[in-house]
Amino acid sequence: MATHSNKSKAYRHPLNKMSPNKEAESITDRGTIYQNLYFPTRINHVDIPDYKNLNKQLVKDIYKWKKESDGITRSNEARANGWHSGVDMHKRPEKSFQHLHHIIQKSCVAMIEKYILHTIPFSVNCDTMWANVNPTGGFNKSHTHPGAIFSGVYYVQAPDDCGKIILEDPVISRQYCDVISAMRPAKVSDTGDTKNHIDFLKLVRPEDYPRVNYNPIPGRLLLFPSYLSHYVEPNLNKKDRISVSFNINVFKRIAQSQKENVSNKQYKFNPGFTKPREPKQIVQQNQKTQAIQPKIWKLPGT
Repeated sequence: MATHSNKSKAYRHPLNKMSPNKEAESITDRGTIYQNLYFPTRINHVDIPDYKNLNKQLVKDIYKWKKESDGITRSNEARANGWHSGVDMHKRPEKSFQHLHHIIQKSCVAMIEKYILHTIPFSVNCDTMWANVNPTGGFNKSHTHPGAIFSGVYYVQAPDDCGKIILEDPVISRQYCDVISAMRPAKVSDTGDTKNHIDFLKLVRPEDYPRVNYNPIPGRLLLFPSYLSHYVEPNLNKKDRISVSFNINVFKRIAQSQKENVSNKQYKFNPGFTKPREPKQIVQQNQKTQAIQPKIWKLPGT
C-alpha cells in the first residue's frame, strides 16, 4: 500500500519547459482548454514614403520656431533643456507643417479604418499638434493625453541612442497582481547570478508584456490610445532628437437627412455602447411668444 506524505509538492505543468514559439496542446482530464483574449490595446504605426525632403524642411522650420519662442512646459523636463512648442503647429503658415498635418490626418484615417472601425463612417480632426526637441540628456516624463481619443508621434530627426518611447500597460494593477508578474525572476543586479539568469520576456507572449518600447525611426508615425501612459528615455546622443506629437479626435458622420436643423457643432464618435446624443433641434418661433415652452412633466399623484 502506498503511503502519502503530509508534505505537499508543487505541481509542475508537463509543458512548462516547452518553447514559447510552439503551440501547447491541451493536456487535461477535464476536456479541451479554450481562451478568449479581450480588451486589446491597439498601437499602430506607418512608415511614410519619401519622407527625407519633408524632414529636412521640418528641421529648419522647427529650429526657426524654437529661436522665436521659449516654448511651454508639459512632459518635457525644463532642467534638461527639452523644448516643447505651442500646440498650434497645425495652424501655422509653414508649408512643411501643413504638409505634415495633412499626412497625419490621412494616415490616421487609414489606420483607424483598417484596424478599428472598418465599415463605420467617421471623420477625424487633429486638435493639437506640437514639436519636441530633446538635446543631449533631454527626456519626457510619464504622461497621458486627456481630452483626445488617439495620440501619436512623428519622428523628424532620430540619431542613435536618442531615447526610445516606452508605452506602459494601462491596467496598472496588472503589473503587481498578474500571474506574469508573479513569475518574474529577480534582477541579476539583485542576485548576481548571471549563469542561471533567464531573459524573462523571451518566455512571455507579446500581449502579456507589462510595457513595450519603440525605437524612434525618421519618417515613422506612431498612433496609440490617448489614455496610454508613456514616456521618452534620455537622449544619449550629441545630436538633437526631434519629433512632432499630436492629438486626434474621431467623429461620427451625420447622415444628410439628419443635417437639417442641426448646428455646425461636431459630435464625438460613439461606437454604440451608449445611446448616441440626439441632434439639437432649432426652437420654433411663434408670433405670440419668443419660443415654444417645453412641457413640464410631473410625477404621478402630484
